[in-house]
Amino acid sequence: MPVLPTIPTLPPALPWDWGLGDNPRTLTLCVGALILSGFFSTLRDSLRRSLPARVLAQPQAQSRSASLSSLLEQADALATSAAILKLTADVLFVGLLLTWMAHGSALTWPTLGWTLTLAAPALLLFTITLPSSVARAFGDRLLVSILPTFAWAQIPVRFLVALHDATRRAIQRILNLPSETPEERLLVEGLRGLAETALDKGELEEDELELVMNVMEF
Repeated sequence: MPVLPTIPTLPPALPWDWGLGDNPRTLTLCVGALILSGFFSTLRDSLRRSLPARVLAQPQAQSRSASLSSLLEQADALATSAAILKLTADVLFVGLLLTWMAHGSALTWPTLGWTLTLAAPALLLFTITLPSSVARAFGDRLLVSILPTFAWAQIPVRFLVALHDATRRAIQRILNLPSETPEERLLVEGLRGLAETALDKGELEEDELELVMNVMEF
């Protein structure tokens, strides 16, 4: 009778020496990382959807219009910074969740499976679905309140932004792809805003909006 191959076991437990284990502090840090990821995701989406004229029209923007105008010209770079920080928070969330699920013992396949089962829907809901809706509803006000502070806080990751931009330009040259200009981004976001306004007024259906978005992306 043939012998079935055994499932390989994972390496021995990693030396978790932070005193986390089954500590409630681990779960608290895990939730905090998820909240941070959601915040950076909302900020990223708000920056990608931003239109300077619309943001500066906010009542709270009148007293800081000069600084906000300068920062909104860097919306693409700041959105990349927010995306990098979101990715960092995602990794931290999954790592802390895995630590909490392992209870300080050896890592096993069931532990990894349950961790991914919990992490995937949590990340989908709190870092994709909710941030997209919040950015659409409150993105301009969020930028007026947070953008100047975030511009200073993200300085340590600017070198990663520069590396990302250089890599993207190199790939675009290799694949002979046209690069998107800031003017094109503003045009697309302006059209997106008009389409979403029409959807809110009932002048467009969901499938019609999706078709318009696909045409704009193309």
